[in-house]
Amino acid sequence: MILKNKKFHKYKFRRQRVIGSFILDFYCPKLLLWIEIDGGYHNERQGYDISRDSEIHKKWIKILRFTNSEIDKNLEWVVYFLEEKIHEREKWIENLLE
Repeated sequence: MILKNKKFHKYKFRRQRVIGSFILDFYCPKLLLWIEIDGGYHNERQGYDISRDSEIHKKWIKILRFTNSEIDKNLEWVVYFLEEKIHEREKWIENLLE
């Protein structure tokens, strides 16, 4: 995966990061950005995901979700989308700190 070396562009993403009582797949503390990779089991856990997402949002953390299928079949789009969201998040953090 593109985050395998733990960095994407200039940002460090930590794998399996614990926030509260939840484990996030990939997390960038500088951007308050969480990347979740959903496997086939995701549909069975929607209630849990909604509860977890609500708690994470309270901490100002932005969630980006990708499916295994999206990554396998359209990695180029995933990279582009992630780059766009990182730029948006950089601006959001900059405005927040002003």
